[in-house]
Amino acid sequence: MVRESRLFLEYLALWISLIGELNDRQLSKLRREKIGYVYQNYSLIPEYTAYENIALPVVLDNQDVDEEEINDLLDALQVEHCRDKFPEQMSGGEQQRVAIARALIMHPAVVYADEPTGNLDAESAENVAAMLSLAAAKYRQTIVMVTHDKQMAEYADRILSIVDGHVISDVTE
Repeated sequence: MVRESRLFLEYLALWISLIGELNDRQLSKLRREKIGYVYQNYSLIPEYTAYENIALPVVLDNQDVDEEEINDLLDALQVEHCRDKFPEQMSGGEQQRVAIARALIMHPAVVYADEPTGNLDAESAENVAAMLSLAAAKYRQTIVMVTHDKQMAEYADRILSIVDGHVISDVTE
């Protein structure tokens, strides 16, 4: 475990040093292709439907949109009925699940999720946590989730508890 942690830290340091050499266009491409974001406030584009919000990263990357994959994500996150709705026509929980689908559509290496289940009812929260866990396994993704919900944290392979900026516990599955 210590050896794996050391190797990971060395890899991370190398990765960070390489990022420093990228120009703005290269950084945007890296973020678009390798990093998914789920913001606490959803950050959906109000003029776009749920489908269009999810497809946006694919379109920005000049790739063909896989309609079936988007529909599968909408179904898995239980928001297929929102496909053609605009954000203002969706509940907060529905908007959050659409934002999660958008973060997953490019199969990024890392997904950063800030309280992804904070605005969801218990059943939807369980579904989202299971979906993130499944995506991590299926696409070999790392999910970095910030949450105050201990039940959601239980889906993680590793849980870091932080208080006042200090790690007070580090539990690995």
